[in-house]
Amino acid sequence: MQGMVGPTLEIARIQSEINRLFESLLELKQMGEEAEPRWMPNTDILDGPETLTLLVELPGISLADLDLQADGGNIIRSGEQ
Repeated sequence: MQGMVGPTLEIARIQSEINRLFESLLELKQMGEEAEPRWMPNTDILDGPETLTLLVELPGISLADLDLQADGGNIIRSGEQ
């Protein structure tokens, strides 16, 4: 989403969220009813001229237990409560 601004960035974010929801539903259907759903916290990405700010709702997780990694165009977050 680099280089996008204003409404274009918001539309891309919404499309990404919709795609992620459908992918999750398909995964659950393929895995069966016993499958445990993935946890996908609400996330906002603010693209500044020289910075990228990631806002993630992580109730119950301390900053010390949070791990963020960048992999190509993906940000991978993990942590334990």
